Amino acid sequence: MTISTWDYVLIYGLLFVLGACLGSFFILVGSRTARKESIVTPRSHCNHCQHELKFYELIPVVSWVTLRGKCSKCQAKIPVKYVVLEIISGLAMMSTCFLLAFSKEAIVGLTFYYLLLTITVSDMEEHKIPNIVLLPFLITGLIERFIVSQTVNWWFNPLLGFVVGFGVMFLLGYFSEDGMGGGDIKLLAVIGVFVGAAGAIATLVLASFIGLFYAIFSGLAVKKGKKIPFGPFLAIGGLMTYFFLSGQLNQLLLALS
Repeated sequence: MTISTWDYVLIYGLLFVLGACLGSFFILVGSRTARKESIVTPRSHCNHCQHELKFYELIPVVSWVTLRGKCSKCQAKIPVKYVVLEIISGLAMMSTCFLLAFSKEAIVGLTFYYLLLTITVSDMEEHKIPNIVLLPFLITGLIERFIVSQTVNWWFNPLLGFVVGFGVMFLLGYFSEDGMGGGDIKLLAVIGVFVGAAGAIATLVLASFIGLFYAIFSGLAVKKGKKIPFGPFLAIGGLMTYFFLSGQLNQLLLALS
């Protein structure tokens, strides 16, 4: 059966919509769990005037554009970071399904992405990485990794990845002057489940370099004593590591060549 260009447009367009909707949901999960709030009640509302959002105000990306980035009632600005993360989530769904050819590994990759999205939001907003977020993703990741093994090499074993991720961060926190947050330690352990021991170490190295560059170029924020959460840098490092180890980088290069 021949698939036309319009079929591809429809399929990947629907994937973008699905990814953006899931992104919107996990943004809410990250924001509310960090504040120890229910993800069910109250319904989505404006944080400034408490206006309860209608269904047409909850459409990812579209609602932000039609409302011009403002609450329909009090005109308070809706942070642009939310719509950016929704767009990235849609693109992540499309690219993961395309580069991993709708394989079982694509499910693992998307689970990993939405874990990192959730903790990025919670750590940025409240400087917290809740256990209630990490535990479900840990269990899901272990189940997925034992069903969908990325490789037979021992250094990609999910349990070893968990131990190494936890151990390296724990030792780093123990011997460092300022210590390391418990959430960061547990996060790298969960990341290790998805990318293995070698991937966990690579994630930490990448996160440290990215965090260092950020600290240098945002010197004003550091001088004011503003605390910089490390979770988002671990998330970026984890995504970069997974993008390489899962073969997505090679597939992208082949597609572009």
